[in-house]
Amino acid sequence: NVLFEGGAGETVRRKLLQGAWMPTVDVLIPVYGEPLEVIRTTAIAATWPSHLHGQALNVAWCESGGRASARNGQYKGHFQMGSSEWRRYGNGSPFNAVDNSAAAYRYFVAVGGSWRPWQCQP
Repeated sequence: NVLFEGGAGETVRRKLLQGAWMPTVDVLIPVYGEPLEVIRTTAIAATWPSHLHGQALNVAWCESGGRASARNGQYKGHFQMGSSEWRRYGNGSPFNAVDNSAAAYRYFVAVGGSWRPWQCQP
């Protein structure tokens, strides 16, 4: 819960509540040769609320077969983010598991907490 009082802080609070602005956080996940499944699960756990982990894992697996390098025309990465969605919600590389997962979560929130934009459903 982010609370600001008056002035510019009130503008930030309003944008946060409306989903018009999301702060960014860099997430670093050290990798030492773990299996892809462990890395993918960690990336989603780091970027999605815990009550959505299972759903997010199911959608990412269905959309990309668990491959961060997946590409289907304009759709890229674990969550198969489209080019226009990536421009609006993405940061970094769509082929980076954490970047793609974080962008998918921002998109998910922006569309009202719905999986409707994805072909695959949880």
